[in-house]
Amino acid sequence: MPANNVTLAATWRAVSEPSHVHAWSGAWESGATHHWHNCTAAGCPLTDNGQKDGYAPHTAGNWIVDQAATSSQNGSRHKACTVCGYVMERETIPATGGGSSGGSSGGSSGGGSSDSDDDSPSGGSSSNTTNTTTKNPDGSTTSTSTNRGTGTVTKTTKWPDGSRVVVETKRDGTVTTTETAADGSTVKTVTKPDGSGKTSVRDADGTVVETTVNSSGQTKGEAKFPSKVVQEALDQGYAVRLPGPSLWIEGTDTASITFRTGSVRPLRVDIPVVNPNPGIVAVLVSGGKETILKYAVPAGDAISVSLTDGAVVKLKDNRKEFSDTRSHWAAESIDFVTARELFSGKTSAAFAPDSTMTRGMLMTVLARLDGTDTSGGSTAYAKGIAWAAAQGISDGRNPDVWITREQIAAMLYRYAGEPGSGGTLPFSDASSISGYAREAVSWAVERGILTGYQNGSLAPQRTATRAQVAAMITRYICQVDG
Repeated sequence: MPANNVTLAATWRAVSEPSHVHAWSGAWESGATHHWHNCTAAGCPLTDNGQKDGYAPHTAGNWIVDQAATSSQNGSRHKACTVCGYVMERETIPATGGGSSGGSSGGSSGGGSSDSDDDSPSGGSSSNTTNTTTKNPDGSTTSTSTNRGTGTVTKTTKWPDGSRVVVETKRDGTVTTTETAADGSTVKTVTKPDGSGKTSVRDADGTVVETTVNSSGQTKGEAKFPSKVVQEALDQGYAVRLPGPSLWIEGTDTASITFRTGSVRPLRVDIPVVNPNPGIVAVLVSGGKETILKYAVPAGDAISVSLTDGAVVKLKDNRKEFSDTRSHWAAESIDFVTARELFSGKTSAAFAPDSTMTRGMLMTVLARLDGTDTSGGSTAYAKGIAWAAAQGISDGRNPDVWITREQIAAMLYRYAGEPGSGGTLPFSDASSISGYAREAVSWAVERGILTGYQNGSLAPQRTATRAQVAAMITRYICQVDG
């Protein structure tokens, strides 16, 4: 069961206020050889541009054609810094003269062609390669190189901040995309016509992720986190996001990742997923056995899971198909609890969301949440009832009686370790809450697990449906740091 003893330590230190706080402009300033950001704050003491933010030499890009040469008129082209846009060089493209013997800006023959792919003007070509360069509205520049011999087309787009994307498309349909961020992080993805491929990620913080996907949609890979990244996340209590493209998990598509953290302490990792839904689960694979991690939950565009060094985690869509839940108000909660196999359907095709739930059913759900195998008992709920009595969650009596809302709160409160509550109960019928359940109900309301009705009542003695309990269990799991 989750622990409820938490120790917080705070250290205060005095920090002297700086005499000047820089406010760097987002616009670039440029000289003949370098660029930088000016400080926009009043009274900035810096006069030497070399001490200012972003100060660095210009980086020349490819030639950009301003005006193409014709048979009778010269054209022009220029090179600009790929970071700040400063024009570093301009030159004339000689008129072609209408024949193949006309001169070129590079001094070669062939009607304006160039032997250098990088320096070819827009529309230029060599014997086997055609090159074009265009300026995009967002300030980026795209250079396209087409090799007529191999059929390979390479598009390179560069942005002023230094980031770039290179897309190489081969004649057989294989596409290789290499993305380089301004901080130096790289993502290289190779996709083949049959849907298989490979992705290699090198994050700026040192994290390395390698994955492969087969033509059937199964992904396997390994993620290695540097010790500095792991230690900082553990010390500060935040999740580390797995860098790279989001994983596709739907239908039979799965993803198995081996995590190398170098730590025996559990590290919280957010694994990005395309359109994560409540039915996607994380499964721990160990010794040929698969165990669903009940507390691995959707977190925005990711699945958040706690894991230790060497853990192999498989993501899969474990939703169940019930004909009576598709348009139900609690459909997502029902998907959540049945995918984690805390609840079972009444049949393989029906969940019966609006039928009433018994005390024995809830004891069994909580036993499964705690990792107990509840199968094989003398009755469907026998092992769950025995577990609840042994753990002090319930006395185990009256398992076939319909469970009330305050009884649900009481069992969850005990399962959570009786963490205490200072919340109020602003309901018209708050006085009807049983004494034994009052603190538990206050806790459940405070945490958003139990909610009231539109008429201002809580109805603590009202029986609960399977859908209502599924919603409460989902809320509980999602607000617990598993």
